[in-house]
Amino acid sequence: MTEKGKYILSEQDVKEVQAKASAKLEELMKTKDIIGTQVFFILGACSKVIYYPLGENAPWGFTDIKGTNDNQSGNVFVVLNSSVSVDCQVFAAAHELYHIWYERKEDVITGSDLDYSDNDRTEQMASRFAAEFLVNEALLKSSIETYVEDSSNISLKDILKLSELFAVPYKTMVRRLHEIGLLSTNLQEEYLQKTEKVLNAERKRYAISNMKADDRIAIADHTALSVEAFEKGLITYERLEYLLQKSNLTPEDVGIIKDADYQFPSDDELDDIMGE
Repeated sequence: MTEKGKYILSEQDVKEVQAKASAKLEELMKTKDIIGTQVFFILGACSKVIYYPLGENAPWGFTDIKGTNDNQSGNVFVVLNSSVSVDCQVFAAAHELYHIWYERKEDVITGSDLDYSDNDRTEQMASRFAAEFLVNEALLKSSIETYVEDSSNISLKDILKLSELFAVPYKTMVRRLHEIGLLSTNLQEEYLQKTEKVLNAERKRYAISNMKADDRIAIADHTALSVEAFEKGLITYERLEYLLQKSNLTPEDVGIIKDADYQFPSDDELDDIMGE
């Protein structure tokens, strides 16, 4: 279905993606566990993940897959933009997992995916999967019973608290609450119109984390392998320095201290040695 150039998931589409999310949570034994930042470990188990600060306005992430659908051993590479907030990175990781698990296709995800505004069924499915996978309905309702005073009148503060708890973007939480029938369509639209300035003020007011961007640079297991190679004597300290620079690290950052340069003994020390 399409509406004003935007693909709208059908009821059958939604049932399909819900079934896929539930099956994956069962497979990973996470049906009673909030995924949150664990998604990075899940993504790392089926791809090589690179974290790099691409800029606030750059895509949140993208996937490159080497190999065909028939070649499941093909290499999968995912880049996550560490210039965007951690909750956005979490959503991007879950979105890319859909493409890896079910489509095995290259992909680029942008902030607009939070609005389900893409005119592509696969992208819409991936975004809805990310929401279902990260914010399981049963866990969300259980959390609301625990942390929300009045589930019939969910406030802006409540939504921000739930967003922090599940480590997902604010818009994702607003949409999930609407999807499970706890926010009316009018309230959903009202909350989606809140500006970042208003949201940040509310976070500060109630000491709620905004999961700021960490700007980290990490290239899969590049750092660990480099350190291991040095410890086994396969590369020099200088080579280790060069390799770690790619991740904006120094040997000291990973616990490697350069040995002091060897000093030849003085003449007096040589005389003492010879006298022995």
